[in-house]
Amino acid sequence: KTFHEQKPVSPTGNMVVAPDGKGYAFAEGYGLDAGKQVFYQFDFASKAFTLIKVYSDLPWSMPILLGQDGALYACRKITDQQSMVCRLSYDGEVEDELYSIENEGDATGIIQATDGKIVVTFQKSVEEIWIFSGNPDGSDWKNLAHFQPNPQGNFISNLVVHDQFIYGAAWQYFSQIRFFKMRTDGQDFSFLQTSSVPDFGDQISLAWGANDKLYALTQKASSQVFYQIPTDIQTPPLQIFEDTAHGYLENPLTSDAAGNFYYHSARISGNSQTIYLLKITPGASQPQVLVNLASSTSAERFQDLLVHPSNDRLYCWRRNLQTEISNLLTCKTNGTGLATMYTVTSGLPEVGSSPKALIQASDHKFYGLLSEGGLNGTGLIFSMKSDGSAYEALYALPPATNPPTVWNAPTTTFFEGSDGLLYGSVGDGNAFRIQKNGEGFSVIHSNFRSRANFMEHSDGKLYFGGPQLMRMNKDGTDQTVLIDPFLTPFYDVDFCRMFSLPNGKIAGAGSYTLDGNCLDEYTYSQCFSFDPETNALTERDIYLIRYNKTMAGSNGKLYYGSGQYDPSTNQELEYTLGCSFFPGISNDVYYASPVFQASNGYIYGQKAYSNGNGDGRWLPMAWSAENGSCEMSVPWDMTMGYQGQFAFELSTPSSPTLQPVLEEGITLS
Repeated sequence: KTFHEQKPVSPTGNMVVAPDGKGYAFAEGYGLDAGKQVFYQFDFASKAFTLIKVYSDLPWSMPILLGQDGALYACRKITDQQSMVCRLSYDGEVEDELYSIENEGDATGIIQATDGKIVVTFQKSVEEIWIFSGNPDGSDWKNLAHFQPNPQGNFISNLVVHDQFIYGAAWQYFSQIRFFKMRTDGQDFSFLQTSSVPDFGDQISLAWGANDKLYALTQKASSQVFYQIPTDIQTPPLQIFEDTAHGYLENPLTSDAAGNFYYHSARISGNSQTIYLLKITPGASQPQVLVNLASSTSAERFQDLLVHPSNDRLYCWRRNLQTEISNLLTCKTNGTGLATMYTVTSGLPEVGSSPKALIQASDHKFYGLLSEGGLNGTGLIFSMKSDGSAYEALYALPPATNPPTVWNAPTTTFFEGSDGLLYGSVGDGNAFRIQKNGEGFSVIHSNFRSRANFMEHSDGKLYFGGPQLMRMNKDGTDQTVLIDPFLTPFYDVDFCRMFSLPNGKIAGAGSYTLDGNCLDEYTYSQCFSFDPETNALTERDIYLIRYNKTMAGSNGKLYYGSGQYDPSTNQELEYTLGCSFFPGISNDVYYASPVFQASNGYIYGQKAYSNGNGDGRWLPMAWSAENGSCEMSVPWDMTMGYQGQFAFELSTPSSPTLQPVLEEGITLS
């Protein structure tokens, strides 16, 4: 499972206006898992943008059709070799699977003919083209046409329908272009016109005019050309105008009920560009510029234009590939009243980044915390199976209650309690619990130390440290101060981490700041042991301890990389976690972080270094619990990535870990 920084979603493809007057379409995320898409609704009256459905797999092709029956139709990728033509509800759910396309490729267009048949253009890479059609009830689906593979590349225009015929254009790169027509049952296929691409132009967009004529807008090397295309073989195409002033054609023609055509183009100059919204009126000899927008970057793109069926306005998503923000622009069909109607700032609700904790619970599933993402952008709790499948966002963490401290704290607590509930804290002063199905979230303590953890003791109580050592029931009741002040009488406690030992006592590591009333502050670290039955506390200052990289072994001792602490004697013992090597990096900038002790007795963790630029290297390692000698070390490899963290033991000798399925280009060291 790969987690990414949350980015706003980007509407892609065309948007349709449903009978309820609202717009529906697909959107995709930036920097998210491959194929991650959403189905959204846009309310033109309230300007509300709503993510209705999140698809974690099985991506949709972007063209979407509003059928004559008011239903939505689109094509979904099932496997690399199979796509499915589907009917969708307005909730984004698949209502019916109509036809399986057993080909590698993607749908590039979907329309409905006058006889009600759904017509789909399908393309494999840029080499091979098919046209399929069938009824909305799933009957009578067939392959209407097939354009053989061409190594130079095959392309197809949008299709248009008139009477019982389908019209289209197919062209081969730097070669010939052919206009064709056929009946919706696949009969009477014929080529109307044949020409060379350099002479005619490519990037062909077709539209049927109100005067019962077929028109084509094409892109030549440095100009756009508008043609009337005869529907008989004998008559050549009629050029209506050639436009050299407005750059490069960006999207297909869109028409309104009056027979006007709309499209946009872009003229790039260096790293900047001007984007034009253009209109062709019947009988005009040149296009009319409705809007021109100067952009300081060439990374801006417009999506397909939408002519609203009832309010005489145009709508278009403006997508910036640098800022990764999309704006919905609108203007009247005469170009006036240009405005930004909506700006997409929210990301996919179930994704996020910065994993903070991961556990394997008693049901063998993984549960974890993310500190970014979710509905509030403040993180979420997720679950998944141990092979990475069945990922589910269980709960979006609420906004932090004590700014500027947020959920993304240096210390995270997350564990399964003896009652089967999940307990955690992520830095805003709250400790919480939640059921493993994502229900029943509640804050059980609201004045929690942001750099402290809490734990459940064998007595069933929760213990946590900060300026005071406290205890409470698992529901947050009966909060009791056991020791005040805790660790230091001087100023403040920066950090505290506690563990429950096999002998029933509690041990931990913490740090405190001395001389808080002076200009200079000194932070000291120490280990401690506490007996819940007698409230006896013993402490020992250990200045070299990495208090936030500490673990408790099965022998009841604390390990922290440069030593070990024996709570029974309150003594620091010599213990150095050895064996690590990063080529060309001095050993004095390494640090060791033990994480858990496995059933074989070895201590597992990492050695790492950081150069302060966020690219610290790390090595997974295993050490002897007796003397810290190396038992296992994995050589440094770039494919391991940076800032790695261990979470828990994955397998035992009696239950070996299955070999993971690796994506192409990824190797396992």
